[in-house]
Amino acid sequence: MRALLGGRMNINGVLNLSKKKEKDKKDEKDKKEDDKEKPYNVFDAKHDVENCNGWSLVVTSEQLDALNDSNFGVFMVNLTKAAMMGPHWNPTTAEIAVVLRGRGMVNVVCPSATNGTECKNSRFKVEEGDTFVVPRYHPMAQMSFNNESLIFVGFTTTQKKNHPQFLVGKASVLQALDKEVLAASLGVSNTTMDQVLSAQREAIILECVSCAEEEERLVDEEIAREREEARKREEEVERKKEEEEAKRQEEEKRKKEEEEARKREEEEARRQEEEKRKKEEEEEARKREEEARRQEEEARKREEEARRQEEEAAARQREEEAARRWKEEEEAKRKREEEAAKQWQQQQEEAAKRKQEEAARKREEEAARQREEEAARRQKEEEAAKQWQRQQEEEAKRKQETEAAKQWQRQQEEEAKRKQEEAARKREEAAARQQEEEEAARRWKEEAARRQKEEEAAKQWQRQQEEEAKRKREEEAAKQWQRQQEEEAKRKREEEAARHQHGGGGGGGAAEWEGDASRRKEEEMARRQREAEAASERGGGGGGWQGRGRTIVRCCFFLVIAARCFFLHRSHFSCFFGLWHLHLLQGLAIIVRCFSSSYPLPHHRAGSCY
Repeated sequence: MRALLGGRMNINGVLNLSKKKEKDKKDEKDKKEDDKEKPYNVFDAKHDVENCNGWSLVVTSEQLDALNDSNFGVFMVNLTKAAMMGPHWNPTTAEIAVVLRGRGMVNVVCPSATNGTECKNSRFKVEEGDTFVVPRYHPMAQMSFNNESLIFVGFTTTQKKNHPQFLVGKASVLQALDKEVLAASLGVSNTTMDQVLSAQREAIILECVSCAEEEERLVDEEIAREREEARKREEEVERKKEEEEAKRQEEEKRKKEEEEARKREEEEARRQEEEKRKKEEEEEARKREEEARRQEEEARKREEEARRQEEEAAARQREEEAARRWKEEEEAKRKREEEAAKQWQQQQEEAAKRKQEEAARKREEEAARQREEEAARRQKEEEAAKQWQRQQEEEAKRKQETEAAKQWQRQQEEEAKRKQEEAARKREEAAARQQEEEEAARRWKEEAARRQKEEEAAKQWQRQQEEEAKRKREEEAAKQWQRQQEEEAKRKREEEAARHQHGGGGGGGAAEWEGDASRRKEEEMARRQREAEAASERGGGGGGWQGRGRTIVRCCFFLVIAARCFFLHRSHFSCFFGLWHLHLLQGLAIIVRCFSSSYPLPHHRAGSCY
């Protein structure tokens, strides 16, 4: 061992190092055990999946000891605005989730094998406080709205490795399949399959703008469609009920009519029986009455015979003869009545028999007509069957020809499509190269224009600085010249005042007072004009022709003052010379500088005459 270590480390050092590693592992394990016993904060935990569209994590018994005695896991998903948990299904667990914040849409699709049970695709809206369950093997997708995020927490029914199977994105199960096999299964080209698989660059949690709004619109349309279908079903049920009610009423009406006909027949038979019985009773009564009359008559005859034995011997023979005739007549009458009754009954029976024979004849005619129609219909059906068979044979032959033409056309179209795709790919590559070249040329032009603009801006700033310095120098010179002019005018006014004190008299006092008042008024006007011009220059300044315009106005103002001084003070030589001459010189100087400079001139104060 020493030879292997080269003499740089002894055996005790190696043992101490291994003990230290074992101690570190034990401390780390104890720390994990302590962490597992503490309350678990999902917001502080490391997220299993996280990107700009949201995050998700799963908590099992490995992170939390409280889950050791159960077969449940905990998960939490936070989707930002306009995001979607990609379509996926769980191969080993079901999900029970509760919405903590926000609103969203959940879309659940039935698996391909439902074991004969009824299953229906569903999409529904969830909001804070709602609970939703997604069974095992059912593909699903959760989406948030554009203006609101969606946070939900839930439980899984197992702690085993679930490995959700995603259908889109980089983590899609389609990425593991052969592209050519997948393209052939879906009936598309390899280029289209490449575009489909490479279209989504994100995984698991994806960006999906307005997906939740579109799902909500589809839910509203489905609800409206279901309501419309329910309304149609109700209308159909109501229509069937009305038809059944109409049939029932018609059946009841028919039965009622049959019952009334049967009652009428029974009433007629009863009436006939009653009439027959009444006739028989009348006949019996008549016979009894006749018998009673006959007995009375015989008694009377016996009494009369007893009284008139001899007289009645001849009359008895006549009476007996008369009685015999009467009896014969009565018997004949009764026989005639019975014959008439029998004849009426016979007529009724014959009428009924004729009706039955007529009905039987009609039934036989109807049966014969139906047999003829059935024979004609069978003949037509046989002819139609033969014609249909011929049409089917022609149609099969035409379909075979059409199928062959379509197959040849599909081959031609696939060949043309392949050539078009190849040409389109070449055009796209050429367009991409041209676009890159144009983009490089445009960037070069923009860079050149930017450098040119910077150079022009630097030159313009330098010219502005030079013009500003020149303007300041000219303003200083103008101010200095103005101060000299004011000092010269003041000195002249003082000399004139001194001469007036030595040589002036009382006659010039009124004229001097008027001159002082007019001078004060003119000085006040000049002071206001200077303040207005100074304010206008402080407010925005001005140059060019606008400044020259103001300068020309000042020049005219000074010339007007000079003319006014000339006419008001022409009687006094000193005032005339001092004020008029000063304003005239200032006006001429302003005119000269106005037309010889391109910037506004400084202000000049007008002198005063004391």
